[in-house]
Amino acid sequence: MRHLPGLALIFCLVITLNVFAGDASELREKGIQALKQSETDAHAIVDAARSFAKAALAYSDAGDDSSVVEMNSFLYWCKKKMTLENIEEFKRGEDSKVADNLTAV
Repeated sequence: MRHLPGLALIFCLVITLNVFAGDASELREKGIQALKQSETDAHAIVDAARSFAKAALAYSDAGDDSSVVEMNSFLYWCKKKMTLENIEEFKRGEDSKVADNLTAV
């Protein structure tokens, strides 16, 4: 009975980390699809960059450093393809963590 609160805490922590990783995986896939779409639709690169930046933050919260590096590399290539107008659009309306991620890369 003494171990029940500790086990409950560990269970909650595991569930939380899995939720972050699940959200991050969805954002990663959404970013990859937008990156592919950017070949024909130049505006899609902004959506791809937003997805990768959000996924990097989610993976960081989950403690998955290798996936953070992968998302930052995707974000780097998005930034190279972006025009100045795309970058300005990316920074508008986003929270500061997501916008700072693009600047940091």
